[in-house]
Amino acid sequence: MYMVLAAQFESFTYPFIIMLTLPLSVPFALFSLWIHGTRLEPLERAGDVSAAGIVKKNGILQVDYTNRLRAEGMPVGDAILEANRVRLRPILMTTLSIIAD
Repeated sequence: MYMVLAAQFESFTYPFIIMLTLPLSVPFALFSLWIHGTRLEPLERAGDVSAAGIVKKNGILQVDYTNRLRAEGMPVGDAILEANRVRLRPILMTTLSIIAD
């Protein structure tokens, strides 16, 4: 997966940043299972895998949008803040729809 992302972004740094977000999804998935009193069954594991996929997709979209803003001439810091501001609402909507399901 790393090499596919490296080929897509033509960089070894951006896939590393995206992959760095994946370990953060595991403790929060386990925490949500603990809050709901659910054990780690095969169906919950499948949900964890799909949640990791969504986290990866969100990372890809944020990095891509940041790169697009930088290509338009925006400074790095401003591009990061703007990309996070723009992407926050879709990320929260996706997350809340998963939690509600």
